[in-house]
Amino acid sequence: MIRLALLSVLCLWLLATTAVATPNEVTLFPTGGVATEQFSIAPGSKSTTLLLPEVVVPESLRLELINAADHQRVTAIEYQSIIAEKEPFADLRQTIDGLKRQINALEDQITARRITLDYWQKPAPTTSATPAEMQQAGTLIRREGEALLNEISQLSWEQNDLKSRLKEAERQLEQKTGRQQRYWQVDVQLLHPVTTALDISARYRLRNVGWTSSYVLDARPADGVIEWIWTARINQRSGSDWEEVDLKLATAEPVFTLAPPQLPDWKIREGSLGPTPRTMTRSDMMAAAPARQSATPEPPRQQGQLFDIYDLGPQRVASGIPARIQVRTGNWNADFAYLARPLQSTQAFLEARLNTDQEFIPLPTGTASIQVDGVHVGQRNFSLYQKEDIALSFGSDPGILIEVDSDHVAGERGLLNREKTYDWNWAISFSNHKHLDIELRVEDTLPHAGHEDIIIREAFEPPLPKREDNLLFWTLPLKAGEQQILKYGYSISYPKDMDIMSER
Repeated sequence: MIRLALLSVLCLWLLATTAVATPNEVTLFPTGGVATEQFSIAPGSKSTTLLLPEVVVPESLRLELINAADHQRVTAIEYQSIIAEKEPFADLRQTIDGLKRQINALEDQITARRITLDYWQKPAPTTSATPAEMQQAGTLIRREGEALLNEISQLSWEQNDLKSRLKEAERQLEQKTGRQQRYWQVDVQLLHPVTTALDISARYRLRNVGWTSSYVLDARPADGVIEWIWTARINQRSGSDWEEVDLKLATAEPVFTLAPPQLPDWKIREGSLGPTPRTMTRSDMMAAAPARQSATPEPPRQQGQLFDIYDLGPQRVASGIPARIQVRTGNWNADFAYLARPLQSTQAFLEARLNTDQEFIPLPTGTASIQVDGVHVGQRNFSLYQKEDIALSFGSDPGILIEVDSDHVAGERGLLNREKTYDWNWAISFSNHKHLDIELRVEDTLPHAGHEDIIIREAFEPPLPKREDNLLFWTLPLKAGEQQILKYGYSISYPKDMDIMSER
């Protein structure tokens, strides 16, 4: 616990005021938040007490005197963890206690009826009763037993209903408070008693709050657009509801390092260098497009050096109840095509390449619902950090059928069989069962010899592929209902005493 100073025992006679934490502004980061509130110290007092939820990080508390005299200042801040006399959500806690009492009362009634039922079910003692009397007694036992069983059944049903309501009430209390029943009592001491009401601004960090992004990306190939929605999911478990709080969302949380790293010695010595680790670039994490056409009024955006802030304005955010607030929505212009890599998968994937000539807005990492013409096809992580070479996959399309027929032959040839050979041959058919024309890009890797004695010969039938470095690709226009077949292969020859392997 931090103690900036000890409270002076000489000031105990002065009037102290108490203020309950009611944030008027909250900036949420993905894993926390910063709250700001204002309170006043009444004239004649030189101290005040704040009651902050336990989710507040007390060391982060910063105070600013708004209308203080030049000589006035804070001389001490002292805080301690307490249990408040009046806990929040008293109605909910009272409901839980009442349900528990009702459940116990029903349990007593069920137990009493079971004891009575056991009595009626005991064998009757041997008597000289007549058959008519025995029949009458049996009828009475059956009637009483049926009545008791019905009562036990009804009481058990009522008890189970109460248990369900109790479980739900306890779940709501858990959501609202996270079982946080303690508070920070913060005592603030001033240098001089105030002559007029003094306004103070308090700023502090919050735990158990934050927000995450979620997206809907709906591909509309016929229209050449992707409709998108960006929604913020607010997590607030501070133990108290925020009423009309000015809510802001920060897309990232700054992590500050006070000093640059030291430069280590660089030594090169005998041993294996090994592969150089690859650094993940922002393009590795990016999977969307910057082109945007706003469809709804948008929260103001403040572009920062390290992160952006979106001002959502006054909001009511209940504790323990996740809230969803729309941040942005619009359309991205896109060129749609299909991609197939048939020797790896007999599926064709819908690909969107997006136009990047409009305003760029970074989007933080979140979960995206991937849709095609309004139909959900899956979900994955999504983020947007740069605008060059934007491509986004919308999953496989069962309307395009791919069938692969392969023919691989090993043999020997040459003078006195001094060479061995191996042939790869494929015939791949592509059928468009969709009701519209498409363009299909087919990709495969180009083989390379790993030894100078290995000779590779190509065998391609029209249409011939194009080449990009180690990549072969075909662009096939497929009309609705049309089928095309690609035929190609390779023949290799190598010394008879050599063994080869194909790594793919």
